[in-house]
Amino acid sequence: MFLQIRNLRSTLVNSTLAGNSLRLFLVNLSIQAISILTLPFFTRIYTPADYGVWGIFLFVSGMVSVIASLRFEYAIMIPASDEDAASLVNVSKTFNFFFLIAFSVICLLFKNYLIDLFRLPGSYFIILLLPINTFFTGYNNILIQWVSRKKMFNKLSMMRLVQTMMNLLLSFIFGYLMHMKFEGLILATVLSLIVADLYMAFSSGINLFGGFIFNRQALKSYTVKFKNFVQYSTPLALLNYGTGNILSYILQAGYGSGVTGFYTNAQRLVQAPFSLISSSFSSVFYQHFSKSASRLKLITVAFGGLLLIFTVILLPLIFFGDEIIVWYLGDSWLQSAQFIRYLAFITILSYSMGSISTLFAFYQKEKIVLVWQIIFLAVTLIIFILFRNNLTLSMWLYSFTGGCAYIILFIIGYLLVKRTEHREVVHKN
Repeated sequence: MFLQIRNLRSTLVNSTLAGNSLRLFLVNLSIQAISILTLPFFTRIYTPADYGVWGIFLFVSGMVSVIASLRFEYAIMIPASDEDAASLVNVSKTFNFFFLIAFSVICLLFKNYLIDLFRLPGSYFIILLLPINTFFTGYNNILIQWVSRKKMFNKLSMMRLVQTMMNLLLSFIFGYLMHMKFEGLILATVLSLIVADLYMAFSSGINLFGGFIFNRQALKSYTVKFKNFVQYSTPLALLNYGTGNILSYILQAGYGSGVTGFYTNAQRLVQAPFSLISSSFSSVFYQHFSKSASRLKLITVAFGGLLLIFTVILLPLIFFGDEIIVWYLGDSWLQSAQFIRYLAFITILSYSMGSISTLFAFYQKEKIVLVWQIIFLAVTLIIFILFRNNLTLSMWLYSFTGGCAYIILFIIGYLLVKRTEHREVVHKN
C-alpha cells in the first residue's frame, strides 16, 4: 500500500500537467489570499451600490473583450513553429485594435443609450473607460495564450501578482484617501490592467505598440485558414460570457445597483478559490491536451477531480454562509450569502467544465458548443421572463438547469474525444 502511494505521488509530481498546475496554484494562492484578506476592508469603504456599478462595468467591457480578437488568440497554440504562432499574435492584436476604434465610436455616439440600457449613473466617466478596459482585457487574453505556449508560467503568475497588488493599492488610494465611490473601483481596475499588460509585454518580448497587420489580403488569409474561430468561437464566446454573466444585467436592470453589488461580491468570494484552481489548471490544460496520447483519460480525470475539489470548497458557504458573510464582510452584506446558495450547483459544474472546455477549440468543433450555448441562453431567458416577479425561484431554476447543461456539455465533449481517438487508432492500424 505504501509503495502504491509513493508511486502515485511520483507520477503526479513528474506529470507536466500536474507539475505546472501545482506551480501556478501555489503562486496564485498568495495572490488570492491577499485579495480575500483585504476584501473586508474594502467592503467597509465602498458600498454595495458601488460594487454594483463596478460589476456592471466589468460585465459590459468583458462581454466585448472576449470577441475583440475574434478568438484568434486560441489559435496561437496550434502552429508547430513559434514563427507562425507569433504571426497569430499579431493578427489577434490587430483585430483587438480594430475593436478598440469601433467600440470607442459606439460609446461616443450612443453614450446616453448605453447609460439607460445598463442603468448606469448619469456620468460619462464609465462610458469613456469602457473601450480602454476592453482593449487591454483583450490584449491580456492574447498575452496569456502566448506565454502559455512558451511555458512561461512563472511570468504569467508574476503578471497576475502585479495586477492584483496594483489594484489593491489604487482601490485604497481612490476610496480611502480620495473618498471616491464606484469611480475608484473602476479606475483602479483599468489602471492595474494596463500596468499588468505592460509588464507582460515587456517580459515576454512582445511589442505592445507594434507588429500590427494592416494588409487586407494577409488578414483575409488568416481568417479563411482559421474560419472556425471567427464563425463559431467568436459568437460562442459572446454567448458564453453573456449567459454566464447575465445575472449582472438582470439584477442591475430589475433591482438596481445595491442588489447587483450583493451578487458581485458573492461571486468574488466564490471565484477567489475557484478561479485560483481553474486558472492554474486551464492555463496548462490546453497545452498538455494538445500533446497528450490519452486525451479521453485526461478529461475524465480532470473533470472528476475538479468537481470534487469545487464541491468541498463551497460546502462551508452553503451551510454556514450567513454567519461567515456577516462576520467577514459586515452586517450590510448578508444578502450575498443567499446568492452563494442560489448558485452553488451551476457554479461548481461551470468551473469544472470551463477548465477543460478548450478541448472543443482544439478540435475546431466550436459549432457544437455554439448550438449548446444558444439553447442554454434561451432556457435562461425563458426562466427569468416567466418568473421575473419571483427572484428566489428564478435563481434556483437557473442554477439547476445551468448545472444540468454543463453536465450535458461534458458528455458531448467526452464522446467527441472518444470518437476522435478511435479514428486515430483505426487510421494507424
